[in-house]
Amino acid sequence: MKKIIAAVLWAAGSLAVSAQGPDDKVPILYCYGEDGCGGYWSPFTYPQLDWLLGMLGVLEEAGPGRPVVFLKNRSDEFTHYVDLRRSFTEINELFGGKGEPAFSSSFPDFAPIQPKDGSWTVTTGNPATEDCPPGVAEQVAAMNLAESGTVTFTEPFSAAQALPYPDVHFIPTQPGHYKALLISSELMSGRYDFSIESEEAMNGTLTNVVTIPGQTTCVVTMPVSYRRAGD
Repeated sequence: MKKIIAAVLWAAGSLAVSAQGPDDKVPILYCYGEDGCGGYWSPFTYPQLDWLLGMLGVLEEAGPGRPVVFLKNRSDEFTHYVDLRRSFTEINELFGGKGEPAFSSSFPDFAPIQPKDGSWTVTTGNPATEDCPPGVAEQVAAMNLAESGTVTFTEPFSAAQALPYPDVHFIPTQPGHYKALLISSELMSGRYDFSIESEEAMNGTLTNVVTIPGQTTCVVTMPVSYRRAGD
């Protein structure tokens, strides 16, 4: 099993998400204000986004055309759900908009904090493993996710600069918080959770779940720290 996991972790290191056609894209509606929703087409299939958002099969079972709606509830908490019955127009009007919302392939950025340009240090913490064979933690620790150096951030901020790989796509789940799918296959799913804590501090968490038929599922998590070191 150790050799199989090593091969899968190598694939995760390539940080590649399999290509999808237009029919596979999940529509997402961000409905944070009182003037309607913004529509966006995610780059993920329904099973992929279901796992990425931890929706336990609800999104996957909903099927094509059903959107994920991000909103702020009455308790002032950011949350999301799959709308199983309303049309895009009905959802938009429910949140104060008019007609069907316009859709884009580029996600908005709701980051309330713009990180400062300058010298940034990226460090990884000790990986934590659950039901994994010996040596897996060391393999994950050796992965080169991001490099320290001088950074000039885009304005508005783009989470893509946290993991600068062309095949990695982030979605904002609430202001300053993002998720990315690193790999999706029958053997393994990998995601990256990223957040902006302040102008000089950001954090990430890598999670890999390896499923081998007939074996216990292996889960590996590793924290990543981004800290501004100076100008």
